[in-house]
Amino acid sequence: MNRRERREADRNIQAKAAKFKTGLSIGGGFGIGSPTAKPAGGSRPGVNPFFQPKQVGIDLYSQFFPPSYFVEWDFSLHRKACDQAMLMGYMSLYATLVVWTFQNSAFVRSLFRKYETIITKNPIYLIDSKGNKLDDWSLEITNKTWFVNLCKEILLARFWGCSGLNFNPINGTLYKYPLQQLDPINRDLRASTYNFTDVTHFEDNINLLFVQPSTTQEEMLGFMQTISRDFIALNLNNNNWLQGGTRLAFPILAIGYPQNDGAQTRDHEGNIITDQNGNPINENPFRGEAEALAANIDPSRAFTYPYTLDEKGNMIKSIDVDFKSPNGGRAYTVFHDFNNDKKLELMEWLLGSDTMGHTPDKGGTRALSKTHLLNWEDIQNESLEMVLNVLNNENDFYKKISSFYKNWPKGARFDINRIREMQIQDVEAYSNILTQNGKQFSDEFFISQGLSKEFFQDVPQAEPQQNVNLIPEKTANSSRPALLNALKKKRLVF
Repeated sequence: MNRRERREADRNIQAKAAKFKTGLSIGGGFGIGSPTAKPAGGSRPGVNPFFQPKQVGIDLYSQFFPPSYFVEWDFSLHRKACDQAMLMGYMSLYATLVVWTFQNSAFVRSLFRKYETIITKNPIYLIDSKGNKLDDWSLEITNKTWFVNLCKEILLARFWGCSGLNFNPINGTLYKYPLQQLDPINRDLRASTYNFTDVTHFEDNINLLFVQPSTTQEEMLGFMQTISRDFIALNLNNNNWLQGGTRLAFPILAIGYPQNDGAQTRDHEGNIITDQNGNPINENPFRGEAEALAANIDPSRAFTYPYTLDEKGNMIKSIDVDFKSPNGGRAYTVFHDFNNDKKLELMEWLLGSDTMGHTPDKGGTRALSKTHLLNWEDIQNESLEMVLNVLNNENDFYKKISSFYKNWPKGARFDINRIREMQIQDVEAYSNILTQNGKQFSDEFFISQGLSKEFFQDVPQAEPQQNVNLIPEKTANSSRPALLNALKKKRLVF
């Protein structure tokens, strides 16, 4: 009787088979549970191993799916990402591109930081209809951290192309939605990254603000459209620069071994070993030694090689080990020069100069630096006007922020100190002109230049001194002690 027959004759086995056919779970198989089994449990994992969406936002949440940064970027894929964002309002690929650029470039981050200083160096405050500063309201709103960060994000929208902000002045919180969650064409916030039909209009929510400096096709995606394209080339050149520097900046080790002598490789039984095509494998003992040397190159180690002696006692190397000097040892600097030129172009475009008159290879003059400084001031004024226009938009942010307060001052507006801070050389020049015409600067001028009024005080008036004629003693040995004695008599020295 075989195994199958024995199983068919066993009543216990047949009973279990009958339970299984009826759908009763007995456990033990894949997908078959047992009512008496205990569920797996324990502590939660430190890192979620699944690709789960994350709720982002403060008052209004959106399901955010993190993007995959394992993308080989080239100019064609860059064009595809930009077209999807501009023509279809699909920002996922473009957002991945620009966030990758920002996170991996200290140079790009320095450009962002330079623009952030525009807000910190030019505080925004509230003024009434007559232009007077409202100190109480400025302390309540514009001096708060959330508002300063809001102004920075409004300004940095010139880089990102658009920004979706969630603000709460009551709690003093601010959140910037990821670009993947935005629809730049319809100015909407998606319910999730890949949801194109369920959206929330920014203008319909009192806590939301959508910032888009330009809606034209040429500038819709902001500065990062150009920066990210150049960064693709910069990143590729950095890799080539490292590889070229490693290969060309130092001598290359060359290892040579004698040509194959035609010997055939045999196994331990003496049979000829062949490859997969049936061709005999030729044996060259020096090839393996040369490959071992090349595989273990280390500057801290010494190389060994076999040699023989001729009849005169001269050494004959079985493997030739030598260092070859590469031609054009500094040829790899072409990548370095390309990167510098690209960075200078971006700085001249965004900052109005190349690091304020100094390039990495050229020294700037004082006159040139002053010209660049004036160009940067023009860019700052333009950027501040853009931020103020967004804040004072009566149909958007101004309407929303004023609705949080019952006693909002009528006619109030956001503004900055428009008096340009002068250099010390200019102050001295103007002061001389005023002095020649019988005038002088007022306290308000120095306050406008950033000096607090607490730093001012009146110059103390000098008390008039009595005219005392001191007649020194006329002695043959007239000296300093005699003068001191005379001063003591007049009670002028104690």
